[in-house]
Amino acid sequence: MIWLNYSFGLVLYRAFTRSVIRAATRQPLFSGNIETFRQTFLSRESIIWWVLKTYHLKRRSYAILLQEKKAKGVNVIEFNSQKTVDAYIKNSLRTV
Repeated sequence: MIWLNYSFGLVLYRAFTRSVIRAATRQPLFSGNIETFRQTFLSRESIIWWVLKTYHLKRRSYAILLQEKKAKGVNVIEFNSQKTVDAYIKNSLRTV
C-alpha cells in the first residue's frame, strides 16, 4: 500500500494550480464537466475548499488506518515528497 503523504502546502498548491488551469482552458473533466472560475473560487464544492476543510483530518485518519494495516502485516510505503516517489519508480523500473 502506498501513501502519498505530501505537505499541506504542496497539496493546496497543486489543487489551486490545477483548478485554475482547468478553468482557464475549459478542459473537460469526468462526464464532460467543465470547471469554472466561479466553481473554483466561490463554490462550497470547490476542490480548493475541500483541501482546506479536510486535509488535516484526513491526514490524521490515514495515519491511524495505515498503522493498523502495518500491524496486520500489510507493507505500507509512505512518500513525503515527489523526489522520493520519482526515485522509487526509477529504482523499481531497474529491477523489472
